[in-house]
Amino acid sequence: MRLLRRFPMVLASGGLLCLLSGLSALLSQWLDTGRNFAQLWLVFSVPGMVLLALWGDRHLGRLRKHLNVDTTTGLASRVWFEQRLAEECARAQRDVQPVSVVVLQVHVDHPADENRILAAVGEHLLNTVRQGETVSRIADNRLALIAINCDAQQAELLRQRVQGHLENLRVQGGQGRLLSFHWIIHLLAPEKSTMGTDYFRQRLRTL
Repeated sequence: MRLLRRFPMVLASGGLLCLLSGLSALLSQWLDTGRNFAQLWLVFSVPGMVLLALWGDRHLGRLRKHLNVDTTTGLASRVWFEQRLAEECARAQRDVQPVSVVVLQVHVDHPADENRILAAVGEHLLNTVRQGETVSRIADNRLALIAINCDAQQAELLRQRVQGHLENLRVQGGQGRLLSFHWIIHLLAPEKSTMGTDYFRQRLRTL
């Protein structure tokens, strides 16, 4: 009776050993020549490389998105601003069209409120921009707007519009208290569209 009870286990063990022996023989046969070894390497490596590429693309996309967004405010980042500014300056030189930059320097009374205030100010400014224009955070307390096809006169009108929108802005903190802040608006509007990114970078350093 004990032998009969163990018969299925013995049979299964024997089948497993036969399977392993068959795989071992097949693997040995494949490894007899360098050509078969190369084939075996391709069988296992190609799917692995495909999976690695898919994994890399997904994480590279996440990294690119992380670099383009300021995580504390949700606005575009300084990296995005630099890339977009270079693109718009190149377009301005090619098409002989003006480009300007409006910089908003925000001062808060309490540093702990800075991120909340900048996020609210940035969201408020999004209502003043045209299609294709985005507000970005370029420093701890600075927001910037690249105004495409915008000369010095139009940039001044944009500054006035931004000023009017900000005067009506109220930012609430904890327990409904209003957060205190003030701002300064700088206009960076080159006289010629051929001046390029060097003009803007130099002006940003002097603010």
